[in-house]
Amino acid sequence: MRSAPRRLLIAVAVLTLAALSAACAEQAAEEHDHSTHSHDEDDAGGAQTGAMQSMSGGHAMVAAVEAPEDMSVSLHVEPDAVSGLNIHLTTTGFTFTPEDVNADDEPGTGHAHLYVDGVKITRLYGPSYHLTGVEPGNHEIRVALNTNSHADYVQGTTLVDAVLALTVPEPDEASAHTHAGSDAVEAPPGMAVSVHVGPDSHSAGGVNVRIDTAGFAFAPRSVNGEHVAGEGHAHIYVEGVKIGRVYGPWFFLGGLTSGEREVRVTLTSNAHQPYAADGEPVEATVVVAVP
Repeated sequence: MRSAPRRLLIAVAVLTLAALSAACAEQAAEEHDHSTHSHDEDDAGGAQTGAMQSMSGGHAMVAAVEAPEDMSVSLHVEPDAVSGLNIHLTTTGFTFTPEDVNADDEPGTGHAHLYVDGVKITRLYGPSYHLTGVEPGNHEIRVALNTNSHADYVQGTTLVDAVLALTVPEPDEASAHTHAGSDAVEAPPGMAVSVHVGPDSHSAGGVNVRIDTAGFAFAPRSVNGEHVAGEGHAHIYVEGVKIGRVYGPWFFLGGLTSGEREVRVTLTSNAHQPYAADGEPVEATVVVAVP
């Protein structure tokens, strides 16, 4: 396999995350304690082409596929004014295809895997993700681009990934505040949502969530900002317990126990206010059988 210019993008920064401590108690409980990650997911399986054993930048690759020469990824992490971190990816030569996860590989398509301190947290089905549960201290966040069958994309023996080292300080209790989000805002005419959830064939306890909307646009880079009618993000609940935010139409939800589980999705404004039409929340609920 030929060598190619290294695409590993490393940025070292000390983030002043005073905003992390600004989370109200309710939000911290909802978006930290109840988040579900897929630490036990085995993404090394599946039908993969170009399988190889290699090491790049200290990260093990179980299987890999040669990436197009123009494929790259960069990583931007910023503190969220309510809780956690907002992660944004910028890619070239790559297309997110969550609808084809676990299917045959197509060059230049797939999803991303997110790691914190070398531990896999979840899959990313789009360029933005809200990460909670990162304790104060020094951490390394890494994202890697992967094929539909979860193989690592490489150029030569170099992973197509991006790494960011950051320091999360201790919370500053004096800066705590209550965020907006309790009062509903009127939805524009025609706003609607439906949700489809199916078990993931590659991850025990994992499901793939697809959110279809009308009259609504996901705006992850405007989260916590001013209200703009018709834009925002979604909140996802399992058995009535809030799991977190969703910044796009696809979401991987891991760590569920077997049995029938109720999944609910609500559309919210940039300021976390639920959208309502004629006094009723704009939301959708489905029951999924988790194997």
